[in-house]
Amino acid sequence: MNRHGPEMFLKTYTPGALGVLAAEAASALGGFVALYCLTNMLTKDDFGAYSFVFSVLIVLATLATLGLDRTLLLKLAGEGKGADGFRGRTLLMAALSVSGPVSCVIALGLWLTAAPLADAMGSDVADWWLRALAVAIVPMSALMLLRAWFQANHRVVVSAVLPGVVDAVRAVLIVVAFLAVAGKPGVALAVIGGVALPVLALFIWSRRGAAQGCDRIGSRDVSHGIVYAFQRISETGFNQIDLILVGLLATDAVTADFAVAARLAALVDTGRRAIVPTFLPRARLNLAEGNTGRLAEEYRMSQALAALAGVSACLVLVVAGPGILALFGSFEAAYLPLVLLSAAFLIGAAAGPHLPYLTMTGAVQWPALIRIGALLASALGLVIVVPNNGAIGAAWVVLGVSCLMHGAALLTLRAATRFWGMAAPLAGTVGGAVAGIVALAAGLVPVWVAALGLVAAGVAVGWPAVKRLGHSRAQNVS
Repeated sequence: MNRHGPEMFLKTYTPGALGVLAAEAASALGGFVALYCLTNMLTKDDFGAYSFVFSVLIVLATLATLGLDRTLLLKLAGEGKGADGFRGRTLLMAALSVSGPVSCVIALGLWLTAAPLADAMGSDVADWWLRALAVAIVPMSALMLLRAWFQANHRVVVSAVLPGVVDAVRAVLIVVAFLAVAGKPGVALAVIGGVALPVLALFIWSRRGAAQGCDRIGSRDVSHGIVYAFQRISETGFNQIDLILVGLLATDAVTADFAVAARLAALVDTGRRAIVPTFLPRARLNLAEGNTGRLAEEYRMSQALAALAGVSACLVLVVAGPGILALFGSFEAAYLPLVLLSAAFLIGAAAGPHLPYLTMTGAVQWPALIRIGALLASALGLVIVVPNNGAIGAAWVVLGVSCLMHGAALLTLRAATRFWGMAAPLAGTVGGAVAGIVALAAGLVPVWVAALGLVAAGVAVGWPAVKRLGHSRAQNVS
């Protein structure tokens, strides 16, 4: 009997992946509804400025944590079980007491520099959004620490679904503001309330925790944590840093096009994000047991499912992109950035869990260096390209950097483990699909040609997995 074949893979991975996928789907649905409301409630310039400011808030809130979420995870890892299953509430309060004043100072600094920053951007509306949303940095940084504390207390489900819950709460409040015709003030209150309400609920829940164990935050924790915070900021990549740079270099309208395209294109990576949380603990177990064969099998199946989901989402965006964008107003110019960013995310989805796998092999420094290098390359490319080419130029840069980053990661994984993280047939199949999208964006082929390439890629990726599953079931029956 094949105990580690594709059928066993599905039995092992389906429960966890479906749970994360449900949270991702809820978050995506809430995000789509919120995006519809925002783009139909705000002017295009206002939406572009809002998107820029929201990305700034995420980066600054991450910095305001001082990386103490890592400290919570490390210090509580060796502690015994506390009252009601919670441990180290005093340590949580210590982390919040250090991070809280820092987040307040950063929020105040953003509020005070709003006008000169908006003038430097050449924006007439960014000043308002910077001042209105600056205070959100405080609850956002607290939320990151609370999430880490619950994760350290083995509330893994709470930690995993929390981002989706926050997105859903914010979406509901934005819908209320939309129906109430509350305009910009309503959106600002929805954003602040969307993070403050979950923080309040988690803080009340955390009061059941025990004040045991190490309860001090030392200077070494802060210094190491700051390095970790910057590493986390570098990992935001296409999602936040690129949008911030586009906002600084282009008009609010161009930023709006790029923001809509980036939010929709991120759907291509949903499959990989759903399966990685289940793959990582399984990979640790396989590595500990020295079972490289099972690890390779699970890696390949995870990769195939992520690639198939990515190809499917990419096909929908390429074919139905103009109709989807029409729902949000005058965003016709976002279609080509959308297809190019979809191709960038498709490369990451098809590459699979290569960066987390590389981290688990002990080569911790290489993923960080690769991400930082990609971030610097992206920043340089955007500075050169965006002023004259706008959102489409930014999308070309992101696609190019995505190819370089994932290629470097796969080669590094090969050098470190002798394991090819992406087999030649898959690389050729996905490469062909990406080439079709690139040709579409360059005006060389019509939409149906690029769509046909994606259909062929889906068949090429999915059919071998189906055959392997059927063969595994036949072996188990026999």
